Amino acid sequence: MRRHLWAFGVVVGVVVVFVLSQTPQFRSGASASAAEPTPAVSVTTLPALATTAPQTSASPGQVNPFPTATQAPPPVYSTMSPQDMAAHSIIQVSGEVDKPLTLALKDLEHMKPTSFTQRVVDPDGKRRVHTFTGASLSDVVTAAHPRFPSDIATLARKYVLVTGVSGATAIVAFPEFEPQFNGKVVILAYLVDFKNFAGPGFAMLAVQEDATTARFLPVARITVAGPSI
Repeated sequence: MRRHLWAFGVVVGVVVVFVLSQTPQFRSGASASAAEPTPAVSVTTLPALATTAPQTSASPGQVNPFPTATQAPPPVYSTMSPQDMAAHSIIQVSGEVDKPLTLALKDLEHMKPTSFTQRVVDPDGKRRVHTFTGASLSDVVTAAHPRFPSDIATLARKYVLVTGVSGATAIVAFPEFEPQFNGKVVILAYLVDFKNFAGPGFAMLAVQEDATTARFLPVARITVAGPSI
C-alpha cells in the first residue's frame, strides 16, 4: 500500500511540474532569464590629435610668406653716374690723392667761406652781376691730400677735372688758383646771390674773372690729375 502511495505521489509531482511549465507566467520568466543580454562594452576610437610640424625653410618652388628683411648694400660712389651723385647730394673727390673724399653740403659749409662778385653772361645771354659764396677749390683739393709735391714745376702740369651733374666737364689748371701763380678765386658755390644754390646738385663751380658761365657747372665729381707723360 505504501509503495502505491509513493508511486502516486511521484506521478502527481511530475504532472504538476509539467502543468506549471506550460503556463505563460512560467514560460515568460524562463525566457526572460534566458534572454537577458550580457552588458556590452562600447569602445570608440577617438581621432588622433593634430600635431604641429616644425617650421622648415621653403623649398625653391615655394614662396615664403614672411621673407627675411635684408639690409641694402651701401652705395658705391665711384661707380655712380653724375645724376645719381646729385640725387644723393654728394660730391666725390678722387684722382691723384691719398685721401679720396665724399662731400656733402655740410662738409663745404664747415670749410672757410669765400665769396666774390662779378658780372657774367647768364644762359639767357644777358649780363648780370652775381655774388657767389662757397668753399675754395684749393681747400677742397688740399683736404684730399694730393700725392705729388707742391713745387711750381709740378703744379704747372696739374689740373682739376670737374664733372657736372649733366655729364659736362670743365678743366681748372692748378696755376689758375694756386697763390704761386695767378691765385684766382675758384670756389664750389653753395650760395648764389646769398640764396641756396637751386640745383641740380648743391654746389656749382664758380671761377673768378670768367666772363661767361661756361665753366659754372653744378658739381658731381672732382678729379685731380695731370698729363700721363
